[in-house]
Amino acid sequence: MKRNKLSTHNQSLSPQRCSMATRAIHGRKLFAYRGPVASPIFQTTTYRFSNSRDAIRYAQGDPDVYVYTRYHNPTVTEVEERLALMNGTERALLFSSGMAAITCSILALVESGDEIISTAALYGGTYRFFRDILPRYGIRVRYIPPKDVSAIEKITTKRTKLVYFESPTNPTLQIVDIDALVRHTRVAQRKIGKPKAIRC
Repeated sequence: MKRNKLSTHNQSLSPQRCSMATRAIHGRKLFAYRGPVASPIFQTTTYRFSNSRDAIRYAQGDPDVYVYTRYHNPTVTEVEERLALMNGTERALLFSSGMAAITCSILALVESGDEIISTAALYGGTYRFFRDILPRYGIRVRYIPPKDVSAIEKITTKRTKLVYFESPTNPTLQIVDIDALVRHTRVAQRKIGKPKAIRC
């Protein structure tokens, strides 16, 4: 099945032709005449291999072979596919916690010697990760006020790799002007001669 099509009993529909509600409810599996209205929830912890070839595929890193639900399971995969479909992206990933998502995303984008610019109003776990953990890896975090995102232009350097923000902030519920933040980030990139190097 092509990933840009919806699987149906008798036809393939382009996801763009379906409403957001249809994509959210049915994902890529739209059974026009028969089949489940909602995908089943897989409550098992382990999965059987169909044959020894599955075991070999798993050992070789094939992500489509299910073994243990903490690694991945069909229910989580279904939600990830629906989120990606709803947002028009190639892929979506679910994590067991917000900090797991934040940590994984940041460490995938920066390395020792890099800098992050962040709004100062942050969830406590994020702040402690920035304050206590990232310096151990040689990663510096510089802060701007959530209400003055233009400050990005003043503190961006050639080491800046990421602009991080949370909106609404926790627990003060301040709203970050995302459009302005991105705009000032792009201006800062041009100033330092790195038009595509900084991610928001």
